[in-house]
Amino acid sequence: MKLDGSYGEGGGQILRTAVALSAVTGKPVEIESIRKARPKPGLAAQHVKAVESAAALCGADVRGCSLRSTSLSFIPGKIRAGTFDIDIGTAGSITLLLQCLMPAAMHAPGAVRLKITGGTDVLWSPSFDYLRYVALFALSRTGYRCDIHLAHRGYYPEGKGHVEATIYPSELEQVSFDNNTCAAIEGISHSSGLPSHVVERQASSAEKILTQAGYDTRISREIKDERSTGSGITLWCGTAGGSAPGKRGLRAEKVGSIAAGLLIQTSSVVDGVDGDLARLQGRASRFGAVFDAVLDRYADAAIVGGMTWWAWSHPEFSGPQPLVVGIAALTGFLIVSYSRARLEAGGLRELLAGGALLASRDVRLLLAAIGSVVGQTYWTLVVLGSISYLVLIWRLWLAYRHRTPENLRAEA
Repeated sequence: MKLDGSYGEGGGQILRTAVALSAVTGKPVEIESIRKARPKPGLAAQHVKAVESAAALCGADVRGCSLRSTSLSFIPGKIRAGTFDIDIGTAGSITLLLQCLMPAAMHAPGAVRLKITGGTDVLWSPSFDYLRYVALFALSRTGYRCDIHLAHRGYYPEGKGHVEATIYPSELEQVSFDNNTCAAIEGISHSSGLPSHVVERQASSAEKILTQAGYDTRISREIKDERSTGSGITLWCGTAGGSAPGKRGLRAEKVGSIAAGLLIQTSSVVDGVDGDLARLQGRASRFGAVFDAVLDRYADAAIVGGMTWWAWSHPEFSGPQPLVVGIAALTGFLIVSYSRARLEAGGLRELLAGGALLASRDVRLLLAAIGSVVGQTYWTLVVLGSISYLVLIWRLWLAYRHRTPENLRAEA
C-alpha cells in the first residue's frame, strides 16, 4: 500500500496511523511526501522513534527512517510480547508515541511493557492525564486492557518525563458513546519548578468558568519538583476532556480558561451531532426530534451566555459592548433555527441548501470552540452574530423570490 503523507493536515498523524495499522494487519506500507508542507519537512526525532519502536514491537523491516526523511517503507513481521525501553531523546510527546504502539501491542501473544522517556505535557499533543483519564477510560469500555503509571512529568523543552505502560492481549467489542455524563468535572492542575500560585491560578480560572457554565468541579492541585520546568491542566468528564500546557508568557489564568473552554466545547460538539447519530442508527422519532431541538436551543443559550459573560468580565471590553454583541449572537442562533423550521413547514426545504455550510449548527459550535480556545471570545461572538444574520437575510431573499401565485393569494 502506498500513501501520500501530505494528505489532509499533512502532519505526523498519518505516519503513526499507517505504521500502526501496517503492524496490526501485517501489510507493508510505503509513505511518501511525509510532512512535506511543514516548516521542517520530513521526520522529526519523535517520528523516527515512533517508527523504530513499532518496528521493534513487530520485527519490521524499515527503510528511510532517519531525520528529515520524506519517504519511508515499513514491512511488518510478527508482533511479539516483551519489555521495551524507549527514550525519545527530546520533549517529544509520549502520548503520541503510544498512539502508534497501542493498536499493535494488544495483538501480542503476551503482555507488552513499555518504559518511555520524553514529554508528557507538551503542545500539539494530548496530555498524559488526558490519555489516562479520557482515552484509556473510553478504550477500557471496549475491552482494551492497559495499566499505565506516571513516574515523572516532562515539560518542553527539557522533556525527561517517564511513563510506564503495560498492555495486555485484548478483544474489543462495540460500545455506544452517545451519552456522556459525570457527577462533576474532574481535573489536575500541575507544575514543576514554578511558584505554587501558578497551579492555583490555573485551577481557579477553570473552576470559575465551569461553575458559571453550571458544572460542579473537583480539580486537584499537584506541585512537584520534576526533572523539567513547566505547568499544565487537564479536565475531564466521562469521555470528554480538555487540556492545556503552560507556556512562557502565557498567564496561568489563560491556561486554565483554555482547558475549560476545550472541555465545554468538546461536550457541545458531541451535542451538535447527537441527532445525526440517532438517524444513522435508526433510533430517530418525532418526539425525539422535538425534544432534541429544544435541548439544542438551551445548549446554544448556555454556550453563548457563557462566552458573553467571559468577554464582559475582561476589562478590555468595558461598558455594554459584550452584552449587546452576546444578545445579538444568541438572537441570531435562534432566528436561524426558527427560519429553518418555517421554510421546512412551508414546503421550501430545498432553499436550505443555500448557505448550508454557514447555517450549520455544527459549524457555529466549531467556530465557538476555536474562538474560545484562542482567547478571542468577543470577536467570535461578533462573527457568529454576523454569520447568523447573513444566513437569515439570504433565506428571506430566497423565500421572497420563490413566492407563487398561491402564496400571494394566501398573503392577501
